[in-house]
Amino acid sequence: MIMMSNIEKIYKILKDNNYKLTNQREKIINVILKHEKEHLNSEEIYDYVKKEDKSIGLATVYRTIKLFVNLDILTELNLGDESVRYDLNLDFDIHNHHHLICNSCGKVIEVKDDSLEILEKKIENEYNFQISNHKCKFLGLCKECKE
Repeated sequence: MIMMSNIEKIYKILKDNNYKLTNQREKIINVILKHEKEHLNSEEIYDYVKKEDKSIGLATVYRTIKLFVNLDILTELNLGDESVRYDLNLDFDIHNHHHLICNSCGKVIEVKDDSLEILEKKIENEYNFQISNHKCKFLGLCKECKE
């Protein structure tokens, strides 16, 4: 089985939905890929892209992010601060991951283990409800802030 890179996955999603991977879209997604673990908000994405391309506008970044969310390339995250942050949604073979959010410093830690699948199955059976997705965040103190 041939593994596609994230940029190839994005290109395929765009192509399958009759969109082009424009130069501006590619620059935006490269910033998101480079800073994937940081869960950037729109303004942070814009600031990074602007360093590489002075001609790009904030409206272009907003439109591109909205397109990527609509195509399920990105997922909106509300991690407790005032802005919406974004998470790549390209691991189609991996179920959800969750986030640990430090109440003190705001650090976000991804948890790839999805032990909630057992609870999800129980809820589906008990309530006759088909779950398509779930989101979970845990609030507390990170290792550094606890010390």
